[in-house]
Amino acid sequence: MQSALRAADEPPPTVRVAVTAARPPRAKPAPRRRAAQPSDASPATQVDRRTLGYSQQQQEKSKPKVRSTVAQHHEALVGHGFTHAHIVALSQHPAALGTVAVTYQHIITALPEATHEDIVGVGKQWSGARALEALLTKAGELRGPPLQLDTGQLLKIARRGGVTAVEAVHASRNALTGAPLNLTPDQVVAIASHDGGKQALETVQRLLPVLC
Repeated sequence: MQSALRAADEPPPTVRVAVTAARPPRAKPAPRRRAAQPSDASPATQVDRRTLGYSQQQQEKSKPKVRSTVAQHHEALVGHGFTHAHIVALSQHPAALGTVAVTYQHIITALPEATHEDIVGVGKQWSGARALEALLTKAGELRGPPLQLDTGQLLKIARRGGVTAVEAVHASRNALTGAPLNLTPDQVVAIASHDGGKQALETVQRLLPVLC
């Protein structure tokens, strides 16, 4: 009985409760603003192209990525006698814009009969700039024996066969015209003047002696 009374008089045990302070919610980082990218569609660029004399249709034909290149070489190309339409056509292969702008005088020295249309016809192709550069270095020897090609033939090879065809004709000119092949200049031009011209020349050199 006494033990029961003593137990009743004792204070209840203390219960400790851990209280964790509530953390404030984390603020979401502010969205990063995307840096403004220069664009050929900017008003300033649009104004520049209009002041250069290109029609709206001509501007739309130029790919956005090459419009600054067109503007960069416009003055030089116009000075060489190229029209706006010529320049837009050349922009199909942007590297040709700079090549023609810088080397035009050398091109017409190597190919004196070449017209602006002829040069554009080569330059706008996929490897046009390199084909023109190949003509600059190879035309002199290709005009001489054994092929003695004229400007029209050289341009045809460059326009249709590209740089690899020009280089292949130059490298194999003696083998192609000598025994046992004995090809004429017209035959060499016909073989080289299409896509895959280099491979066609190599095939002729390999198989024609066997077939004959």
